[in-house]
Amino acid sequence: MLRVLIADDHAVVRRGIRQILMEGLAFPHIGEAPETLELIRMALEEEWDIIISDISMPGGGRTGSFESNQKAKTGSANPYCQHFSGRTLCCESA
Repeated sequence: MLRVLIADDHAVVRRGIRQILMEGLAFPHIGEAPETLELIRMALEEEWDIIISDISMPGGGRTGSFESNQKAKTGSANPYCQHFSGRTLCCESA
């Protein structure tokens, strides 16, 4: 089962991404974080295959804010995708 965490302060964006994932994947486990502190908490408390994060969320939604914590927890940071200004960047953390 693919585990995906969606982090965005706009509910409509989270719903849209969730719908796309539900239609395209067989039985995914999807978590949602509406703000940065929840994103960090969820990233540290659970194991995720993919984290999709808004990089301009209030409170510093940048992936670096939780990436280092995830790396400290597991020894490696998860791959992540970022969407902004109509472009999506898919990055694999070193």
